[in-house]
Amino acid sequence: MPRRRKPASPFRYFNSSPEVIRLVLMMYVRFPLSLRNVEDLLFERGIDICHETVRHWWNRFGPLFAADVRRQRVSRMRGFRHWRWHLDEMYVKLNGEMVYLWRAVDQEGEILESYITKTRDTAAALVFMKKALKRHGSPVAITTDGLRSYRAAMNELGNAEKQEIGRWALVDPDRLRITHHGAGRLEGPDDVLTTVAEPHPVPPPKADALYTDPRALARLEAGVGGHGDQSTLRYYRSSPIYPNECVFFMYSDFKCLIWESMGRLPAYREWILQTDMTSVYDYHKRFLQLLQADAPGIWNLKMPSHALWLDTLIKTYPDARLVWTHRDPLRATGSFCSMLEFAERLYVGKSDKEWISFDMPDQAVEHARRAMDFSKRHPGRVIDVHYAEIMREPIETMRSLYAALGDEFTPEAEHGMRSWLADNPQGKFGAHDYNLGEFGLDAADLRGRFSDYLDRYNVEPEGF
Repeated sequence: MPRRRKPASPFRYFNSSPEVIRLVLMMYVRFPLSLRNVEDLLFERGIDICHETVRHWWNRFGPLFAADVRRQRVSRMRGFRHWRWHLDEMYVKLNGEMVYLWRAVDQEGEILESYITKTRDTAAALVFMKKALKRHGSPVAITTDGLRSYRAAMNELGNAEKQEIGRWALVDPDRLRITHHGAGRLEGPDDVLTTVAEPHPVPPPKADALYTDPRALARLEAGVGGHGDQSTLRYYRSSPIYPNECVFFMYSDFKCLIWESMGRLPAYREWILQTDMTSVYDYHKRFLQLLQADAPGIWNLKMPSHALWLDTLIKTYPDARLVWTHRDPLRATGSFCSMLEFAERLYVGKSDKEWISFDMPDQAVEHARRAMDFSKRHPGRVIDVHYAEIMREPIETMRSLYAALGDEFTPEAEHGMRSWLADNPQGKFGAHDYNLGEFGLDAADLRGRFSDYLDRYNVEPEGF
């Protein structure tokens, strides 16, 4: 029996590796970059190509990669217990002729199937649904409008019990891709950013749905977001039901230090530290307004690099209350370098310790310098909390912080904190081991660079 020939590689006539081509198309498609922007960013990483090459690769490989992504996604979604579809039909003009466009969209806004017919009777609905079910499997529920053709077709297919008649639960799927990481709600008056609605925060979760939102449950079941991955949780605790940082949606405006985890980008480093951040904080505000549409409250937000742009932050949020947690800068810098090394290995498959040892200490010093400068110009605006005190007396330190904020430290808040501490002891997922030596850094040199900060805040050393 003749051996079956392997399909020819689509990259066989190209000198560049498939990995480089995939990276180029990811940057062009995933982010709001022009062809020349992609060319410039790649040049910073040592990849010299013309912007017209990017266009050619997009035309040649874009449909191929898109089809592969769809196949992989459908394969994963078939195993989700909470996969839901929404079906609709609309009357559109195609080549000068009015026809019906049928669409199947899942709960994340992905268009699964489209079909054109001249009628919208039972036969047309049956053909459309057979096509969608054969290609994508069967979801747990199918939402439709009141068209009786759907009911007749589903009765014939034997899945009428899955039909839910009502309005769409999603907005226009094309608008769902504006944002990437969503947010949920903490039970109570305060809101925290979580990854419950990642990557699409529309519709925003209700106040009482932080742990029951179908998107969170589906992602927990699939192990998405780091939950249960011990190797990841040692570095950064992440889960669809855990609080998350602003960085994971602010990078949508392409002004964010998360790009530093993609490799050696000196030009971007210099640009991001001096550029106007008004647009990204305007986007930040719109994002939060969307998420609190059905559950108003006071946001509790965290992102260390807010320290770099505090003037822009308070211009956007004049009533913001700022809390600065002080920790031994040697320990913080070592952790900073280790986190970036892990992120580089995660995103690009290797780390550049030489660049990290040059870039990260400078950034850490700049964070402290700008925050101190802001605090001097705005006396009393920043509340200082010391990490060492949190570790020794967590409840009493939080009680003092609540008082400084003018908030009531309720028994419910204390109970929640004690429960969290009992369930999440330090090192629960393994120790995050790192040292300055592996990055070629000297403790005495770093201590000198942070001398102004250490003198002003008298931060307790951690024996690093």
